[in-house]
Amino acid sequence: SITSVDISVAMGEVLNNKIKALDIDNIKFKLIDWDNVDLDKEGLNNRFDISLSALNPSLNSLEALKKFCKTSRKACVIVTFNGNVNNNVRQFMDKVLSVEESNPHDCYSYFTESILQEMGYKVEVFSTYMHWVKSNPTKEAAQRIIKEYKYFNSEVFEDEIYKYVLENSDGNGVFHENNKASLNIYYWEV
Repeated sequence: SITSVDISVAMGEVLNNKIKALDIDNIKFKLIDWDNVDLDKEGLNNRFDISLSALNPSLNSLEALKKFCKTSRKACVIVTFNGNVNNNVRQFMDKVLSVEESNPHDCYSYFTESILQEMGYKVEVFSTYMHWVKSNPTKEAAQRIIKEYKYFNSEVFEDEIYKYVLENSDGNGVFHENNKASLNIYYWEV
């Protein structure tokens, strides 16, 4: 069986909807704040054969990594960004919101490997490159982007987003959000 843990109610709803639509019965979702979780109380201590964390900003400290290692009986895997993430919507929104372009992912990737080695784990690192496209009808794409950025910044410029999506949609009224990223995959036995 699979247990998914997230602090986001919305992510839980997405997962639960997919589980229901696909009629899957061996996945369950737990709404948990990783920073404050009690592993024993939640039944997560030494529970899993493999613990996997993918693109998770909550594993950002020595304490968080130690806690993550305690969830597994055999091995752990962490997937992180390694370098810049190229996303056409993010670049546009950085301009709209007057955000300086930054790259927090470089230091996180280095932090993960260094800390795990300091903890005495023999870490294997695999790197890969991913490119994926989210394609939605223009209205749906604009609404999704507005919703996503309102979560991070209440001062979202809806008119500018609609204009950007319309101007950058294909001839069929579909907007394509391009994502390119380098990823590191860390594997170690506990």
